Amino acid sequence: MATIRPGTPQQLINDISGSSPPMPIEANVTVSEPVKPLEPPEPLRDYSMITNSPSRPVSCAGPRYKLINEGDIQVCRLNHTRTMISKIMSSKWLRRWESHHLVLGESEIYSLMPAGFMEESVSYTSIEDVHVISRWDAGQKFCLRITIPDGSLLLQANNAYLRDQWLHSIQWKKQVLKYQKLLRNTRRPEVLIKEIKNMIDLTMTTPLQDEEIYQVPLELVSDLLQQNTASMSRMAHENIIVALAPLLENNHPSPEICDFFSKHCKNSPRSNLVIEMFTPVVQRILKHNMDFGKYPRMRMFVQDYILALNSQNEGLKVVQNFVKRQVRYKRQA
Repeated sequence: MATIRPGTPQQLINDISGSSPPMPIEANVTVSEPVKPLEPPEPLRDYSMITNSPSRPVSCAGPRYKLINEGDIQVCRLNHTRTMISKIMSSKWLRRWESHHLVLGESEIYSLMPAGFMEESVSYTSIEDVHVISRWDAGQKFCLRITIPDGSLLLQANNAYLRDQWLHSIQWKKQVLKYQKLLRNTRRPEVLIKEIKNMIDLTMTTPLQDEEIYQVPLELVSDLLQQNTASMSRMAHENIIVALAPLLENNHPSPEICDFFSKHCKNSPRSNLVIEMFTPVVQRILKHNMDFGKYPRMRMFVQDYILALNSQNEGLKVVQNFVKRQVRYKRQA
């Protein structure tokens, strides 16, 4: 079991993770140096207010569903034109159902057999509304309606749970496409941060429970950081870090996000975000990641985080307390 001893930040990381030392870090600071004169910390900021939200998003109560990417379902298409013939053909007595294997793609819903009602695909951008037709439940017809410009697409499932699973999956796919376009085309930092927060709120509150649900927003933010991080202000950096916090409670940061966090540790080591936001992320990395050789940028983030801890007032004590907590977690595990 690791023991606490003075040494370089790299030695402390090796004690925590039990891994072999990597290439040297470009840093001259050591934890065994004499305690630095106390410096005034950065002004405290109320990070809960940065994104104009008084609290974190609360997961919805009720059933949880796995994301549907494709599956078999009954389909009926209704024409909303006001002619007498269309009204007769759309009446419940003449309504015809077709069996289709539908695929919920990245930008559209389509059938593996493009014929009949699904001869043409339905793009998410053309969907005006998706909702459950609850009044049909009594007749054992568990349906949802997808409203499109020229009519409606009805989907009928075998039970209410499966119907709701299709409903939430279609809503998720539609929203993801919307955020992809918004985040790639938005240049104003305040709008960008607002949409990132909205996307993460959606992720944390959807009834869907699937690895893809969390990976998609992480990938979108990673792509965004690659393109825009150089032009962002420090305030924008901090806002994005705060917005990402709920998503990283149960997920590892991507390599791009690790680089982004490392940059903040280097540029603003005494920022309150280092302790308030990065500590839970680093603790989770050290708890669940046993092979830093596969994730070099994740390891660099941990290194930069410990160097930032050492920049705090009484840096030696702060780092040693952090290491003690990690040792205690390992013993409990």
